[in-house]
Amino acid sequence: MSETPSSHHIAFYRGAKRIAEPPPHHNNAIGHFDCYWRSLNARLERFPSRKDLDPLVMGAMILPWMLIVELREDEEGVFFYYRLCGTEMATLVGHDVTGRTSREVVNDKSLKVVVEPYLFTLKEEIPSFWETSVYHELYHWRPAVRGVWPLSSGGENIDMFVNLTVPVLGRKGSHT
Repeated sequence: MSETPSSHHIAFYRGAKRIAEPPPHHNNAIGHFDCYWRSLNARLERFPSRKDLDPLVMGAMILPWMLIVELREDEEGVFFYYRLCGTEMATLVGHDVTGRTSREVVNDKSLKVVVEPYLFTLKEEIPSFWETSVYHELYHWRPAVRGVWPLSSGGENIDMFVNLTVPVLGRKGSHT
C-alpha cells in the first residue's frame, strides 16, 4: 500500500493481526505490563481499575507507551475517549491525543484497525495482542505490537482500557 496519510491531526493504522501473546520486544513494555496487569487481576480477583495502576511500579519502561482509553456511548454509538497518552505514544502517532475522542483523531480508513482490539478485549474479557503498522509523517509506516487490557471502575463491567503500542525496531511497515 503506497497511501501516504496527509493529516497530522489524525492517527493512521493499518493491519490488525491478533497474536496469542506479547512477543519478546526491544524494551518489553508490553510483556512487563501484561505480567503487572495479570498480577493485579489475580490479587484483586476482579478487573483492575485505573486507580489500581501504580505509576511507580509501572515505571519508565511502560508509562511513555501507555494510552488509557475510556469506553463511551451516546446517541451516535460507541466511541473512545483518550484519558491519557504517554509521550512515546504521542511521538509514535505524531501528536498527543489526551482529552480527545476516537471520532476526532482516528482516520475513517483506520477505524476498524483501531477499534477491533478494544471490541475483542471487551467481548472476550481478556487482554489481547496485535501486530499492526502505524503511520508517522517522518518515519512513514512503522510495524508495531499492540496490547490492550481491560479495566473496570467497578471491578466487573469493562469501561476502560490500557493500550500499549510499541514500534518494532529494525523493520519497515509491512502489514496491509
